[in-house]
Amino acid sequence: MRLSAVDAPGGRRLHRRPTPRLGGLGIFWGFSLALLLATLAHPQWRDLGDEFRVGLLALLAGGGLMVLVGLVDDVRGLRWSSKLGLQMVAALVLYGGGWRVLSLGLPGVGVVEVGHWSLALTVGWVVFVTNAVNLIDGLDGLACGVALVASLAATWLLAASSGP
Repeated sequence: MRLSAVDAPGGRRLHRRPTPRLGGLGIFWGFSLALLLATLAHPQWRDLGDEFRVGLLALLAGGGLMVLVGLVDDVRGLRWSSKLGLQMVAALVLYGGGWRVLSLGLPGVGVVEVGHWSLALTVGWVVFVTNAVNLIDGLDGLACGVALVASLAATWLLAASSGP
């Protein structure tokens, strides 16, 4: 309440009392702590080399920038153009760290390499998913539930494609 990081009832809001925002902050810190513990505790992860470490740092830096943008937007409000620009910078940080869309699986066609479209598709995907989740975040638990289902589906698809 002191930070004014709450959604007030009324308008498009369905809740009847002020509801806190900033849930992404807890998710980011939980994810970062789990990633840190996994990389420090497991000997195979410690020995993966500099390229792997750069990728992890880029993931944390890009995710951290997204959290910071959301935090400032929740507390003070940001213009849509500022949010979009900063989201694109965060996506570029991810791309620079090796997190890239390199191919697309198209039903009936198979896997298609994207080549020079990799940068545009990576930035577009990160910005699209970020804003899609932000738009459905009006109901308690909806964004979390959709993100959980999407994560489980992606995990299942990855496990299925990597074989036994």
